[in-house]
Amino acid sequence: MSPTVRALWIVFTWTLLGLAAAIVPALVTPWWIFGAVIAGVSLFDAILLYRAAPLIVERKLPHRFAVGKEGEVHLQIANPGPVAVTLEAFDGIPQEAEAPSMPWSGSIPAGGKAKISHLVRIMERGVARFGLVHIRRRSLLGLWSRRQRLGEEEETKVYPDYEPVLRFALLAMEQRQEQMGIVRKAFAGSSRDFHQLREYREGDSLAQIDWKATSRRLSLISREYQEQRNQTIIFLTDTGRRMRAMDGDFPQFDHCLNAMLLLSYIALKQGDQVGVQAFGGTNRF
Repeated sequence: MSPTVRALWIVFTWTLLGLAAAIVPALVTPWWIFGAVIAGVSLFDAILLYRAAPLIVERKLPHRFAVGKEGEVHLQIANPGPVAVTLEAFDGIPQEAEAPSMPWSGSIPAGGKAKISHLVRIMERGVARFGLVHIRRRSLLGLWSRRQRLGEEEETKVYPDYEPVLRFALLAMEQRQEQMGIVRKAFAGSSRDFHQLREYREGDSLAQIDWKATSRRLSLISREYQEQRNQTIIFLTDTGRRMRAMDGDFPQFDHCLNAMLLLSYIALKQGDQVGVQAFGGTNRF
C-alpha cells in the first residue's frame, strides 16, 4: 500500500502551513488540528482499502497465436463490493510480447463488471505464459493505492504465421497467378510426364511429334509434357544457434520456417511429398 499523488499534495500543504505556523504562533493550534484530521482520515481510508472485498479477474485467451501477429485477449474484472472501485490494470503478458493498449484504467460500479479487450503481439514461437493480472486499486477517498496480482496463470501456443499460405490459397482460388509470382515455362527435356496432344509449333523438337496422331490428322501433332508429379522434396534446415540471429523483428529461423511452410503448401497441392531434415542442433527428420 502506498500514498497517492493526492495524499502527497495534502501532506505538502500541511507542511507549508507548518512553516506559516512557525512564523505566526496563532496558527499552531489550527495546524495541529488539521494534521490530526488528516491522519485520522488517512487511517480510515487505508483501513477501508485493506478490508475491501477482493476483485475477481478472469482472462480469456484465443485458441492460438501466430508469431508476430496480434491476437485479442479478453479480461473481465468483477467488483463484488458495495462501493465503486477506481483502478488501473495491466495484463501479465509474456516477456517477449507487446500490448500497446495496456495499462487500462477506469472505474467499476458496485456489483458491476468491466470487460476489457486488448491486442497482444507475441514475438516468439512456442508456449507463451500469461502471468497474473497486475491491479493498482485506489482507496475510496483516493489517498492510498494498493497493488495486487489477481487471476490465474495461463499458457497458450504460438505457431508460425500461416497468413502467406492463406493468401496464396485465396489467390489460387481466384486464378490470379501473376500476383502469386508464378510463371509457367516449358523446359525441354526437364520432364517426361505426358500431358496432352496439341498442334505442332515452331521450335518443337522432332522427338515431341506423335507420328500416329500425325498420320490420322494429316497434320503435325506434338506431345506436350508436364512437370513431374509425386516427387519427394526434402528441406534441409539449419537449426543451429546461428539461426537465432535477428533479421528485422524475427530470428532468421522464423523467416526460414515461413518460407518452408509456403513452399510445402505449393508442393503438396501439386501432388508432391515433402519432408524436413534438421541439422546443426537436434537432428530430426
